Amino acid sequence: MSDPNLQNILRKLSPILEAGEKGYATAATNVHHPGLKVLFRRFAQQRVGFKNEVLAALQSLDGDKKPQSSVPGMIHRGRVAIFAAMTIEKDHQEKVILKEIALGEGVAVRAYAAALEKDLPPPIREMVERQSDAIRKAHEQINLLRGKDGKRMVVRLYNSEKDANRAIQLLKETSNSTEIIQQITLTDGDLYQGKGATVVETVLSGSVGGVLWGGLTGILVGFGVVQSVGQASAEFPIMLGTWLLVALGFMLLGTFISSVLALFIGLGIHEDDIYQYREIVDNYQILVHMLVDQGLIIENGH
Repeated sequence: MSDPNLQNILRKLSPILEAGEKGYATAATNVHHPGLKVLFRRFAQQRVGFKNEVLAALQSLDGDKKPQSSVPGMIHRGRVAIFAAMTIEKDHQEKVILKEIALGEGVAVRAYAAALEKDLPPPIREMVERQSDAIRKAHEQINLLRGKDGKRMVVRLYNSEKDANRAIQLLKETSNSTEIIQQITLTDGDLYQGKGATVVETVLSGSVGGVLWGGLTGILVGFGVVQSVGQASAEFPIMLGTWLLVALGFMLLGTFISSVLALFIGLGIHEDDIYQYREIVDNYQILVHMLVDQGLIIENGH
């Protein structure tokens, strides 16, 4: 395969990985469950490593131009932050976030599958296959967190390995179907240190939502205004102009209201997450992934 074609394949993977990095970081920022917060930060850090590998491969091919961030990805991350912040019930909030992550991971899985259909040089193929396997596993874990085939994955944090083993043993005595998928000792290097959706991304997403909401509302209200004027008393150009002015006015109003709301949401989310994250890393050492019956309620752990 010629270098330009290979560079093009890698340039398509890089924004996918950056979207995964920022998407998981956004999810970690907005979710309140400590175990999920740590899990998402681990996945975000994984994507950082993958992205750096892809960029290094690009540089070796003299393709040193860094791919630009995706604007749709920025809007998507802002939307996740806004939806999560406006969802009152924590259980429903987690479902919203997991659904959005699953959608994003599905895109990543398909992108890697498409890349592997190409005739890649052995070193590049090895890298892409390894990353693809890890992304598929992450996608499967997200689906298990949502619940699948009567089972669901739960993640719990413990202060020490002793506490984790005691809780696991108690859980196995309660439910014979419990399966320990993974037990991880946490280190700072495994956890993503960056931010999730930035305030700019939150405001951008709010603005887009405001345009759509305000535009639709304006069209409906404008139609009502035109109907009240009546076709007999106004010529078509006047009616059309009135309709467009009303629609534009509501569009601008919706954009302003949504942008201001998104600004306050973005600022509040970041400050709250800093406090929660520091409390987690200072108090917990062990992360456990468990596969349990979907209806089982686990009291131990965080």
